[in-house]
Amino acid sequence: MSEYHIAVLPGDGIGPEVMAATLTVLKAACRSEPSLQLNYRSHAAGAEHYRQAGETITMPVVEDCLDADAVLL
Repeated sequence: MSEYHIAVLPGDGIGPEVMAATLTVLKAACRSEPSLQLNYRSHAAGAEHYRQAGETITMPVVEDCLDADAVLL
């Protein structure tokens, strides 16, 4: 079995909507290929996160992205 960690950064604006559709497609693909397992970890980042937290992305999120096998944004 192939297992991968995917960091997910939906962002803001239409990003969350687009990411939800993307994840639906990826999950369907994994159902048709049982030897493939994708594990997702979603993080806040972007302009809206900046308005709320004063930074666009935190160091722990950057570190998770660097440790991930792939990053969706």
